[in-house]
Amino acid sequence: MKKTICIIIASISLLVGCDATKNEPELIGDFASYIDAQNKDVEDDKGNPITKESLQFIEKNLDLFKNHDEERSNRLVNPTIDYRHLSKDIDQYSGTMYKDFGTIIGIQEVKDGNSDQTFTIIHLMNPETNQNYDVLYMGKSDLLENDNVSFSGLPLMNTRFKNTSGGTTKLFMILASHLKKNES
Repeated sequence: MKKTICIIIASISLLVGCDATKNEPELIGDFASYIDAQNKDVEDDKGNPITKESLQFIEKNLDLFKNHDEERSNRLVNPTIDYRHLSKDIDQYSGTMYKDFGTIIGIQEVKDGNSDQTFTIIHLMNPETNQNYDVLYMGKSDLLENDNVSFSGLPLMNTRFKNTSGGTTKLFMILASHLKKNES
């Protein structure tokens, strides 16, 4: 995780500012693919692309991800899906909002110098299901490591990283429209 964050910080300016012809949803998709590639330690810099449906959803609802409207986010969530549906076929739920909760394992704010946009990258785990997430949040957050949070967001892709035990941790990458600290 630390390696991923260091690489992201070092390269974010190049990534987000790489193509002036791309619109903001496409740049967010590139950012997600880049994080995916870094998690996998692949030789090239291309991770999984997000689906066309997800890009269209982001484009149509970009203000939702920038303004973090909790009420609107909750209205768009499909309450019938849970992590098991995403595990089975995340692409089937492209363009579908999702909600879960977890404990923050790691959090980093990354500022893109070209667009002056700050992204918060949060690695969290649901303690009940042991499901891991990389949550991308447009903007800054007051959240800290070990905080318990709820989120609403758009599932972007499955990804994975090598963990400290020598195995591989599989997780979902989510573009969050809303994050909320849960009171214990």
